[in-house]
Amino acid sequence: MRVLVIAASKHGATAEIAAAIGEGLGRRGITAVVKDVADVPDLRDFDAVLLALPLRPLCRPDCLGLCGVCGADLNTGSCPGHGEAAASPFTVLRDLLEP
Repeated sequence: MRVLVIAASKHGATAEIAAAIGEGLGRRGITAVVKDVADVPDLRDFDAVLLALPLRPLCRPDCLGLCGVCGADLNTGSCPGHGEAAASPFTVLRDLLEP
């Protein structure tokens, strides 16, 4: 089986993860080819394609990003918050991040 792992990485972290995925596949006997999104070969030569995309794309390493709910620019101020966030089943995970 030949697997293509395509990495879209502006600052390098996602490319590192894609390389680790490729190495892991190789250890399992799967031929893995890791390429940058700008250098994608013919997909017909592969049995599977994995996309390594940043979970939180940022414009620069120190960028705070955008609010995932309203799209507010977190670099220019804080998001006013959203009432529905308290009803999320993942709200309890916030306590793990806050001291």
